[in-house]
Amino acid sequence: MSFTASIRTLRNEYARLIEQAQRGQSITILRHGKPVARLVPPETPTGADWNHSAALALRQEKPKDPDAVKRALDENKGRY
Repeated sequence: MSFTASIRTLRNEYARLIEQAQRGQSITILRHGKPVARLVPPETPTGADWNHSAALALRQEKPKDPDAVKRALDENKGRY
């Protein structure tokens, strides 16, 4: 479900609008009757895929070389 709210409504009733977004509603924010932003519900978390994590890679390889540890961490940087 989607509806609109003015910037004034956003400013004055932001808690209510946030609650609506948490319940799955999208809110288009209007300025002078024209859309300027959208408040949308968060994506449903799917969980992390630990099969490609640096921790798993390090545990499986058990590297003794510090460079191997650095490579595993660099390859997985930003994933989790």
